[in-house]
Amino acid sequence: MRQLSMTLVVAVSLFMIQAESFGEEKKVDLPKEGRGDPALTYDVVAKDPAKYVGKRVVWPAMATTGSGKEAAVTSNPEATDARKYKMYAVQFEAEKELRDMFFAGKGRITGTVAGTQTITYEVSGPGGEGAEKKKETVPLLVYPKFAR
Repeated sequence: MRQLSMTLVVAVSLFMIQAESFGEEKKVDLPKEGRGDPALTYDVVAKDPAKYVGKRVVWPAMATTGSGKEAAVTSNPEATDARKYKMYAVQFEAEKELRDMFFAGKGRITGTVAGTQTITYEVSGPGGEGAEKKKETVPLLVYPKFAR
């Protein structure tokens, strides 16, 4: 495991992520392009990501933290309490794509489900209360396209 160094303060919430590296070899046979299936919502896929590997999805997105080409993203950026975020991981093709997403704020990601990734992060509620450390296995998207 390696510590990803970029952090972003969102709604007075600090996120830090530790993630296992995602091997490039796992992406070889996954579709790089195509429309996302609107029926494959975050809530549907998160229940069993392995079932949807190779499927293109389109989800709400707001990056919470990231480094290099990897980011932890929330699928419900409208949540006012960051402890309620529904997280997923995204691996971009280039660092510039990640930076562009951070600066853009909220939007939508169309990407390919590649399985899961384990992330560890700290988060607190509005005003900084209720800090929690969470470790969860979340859906992983590759070949993402972000749009506002």
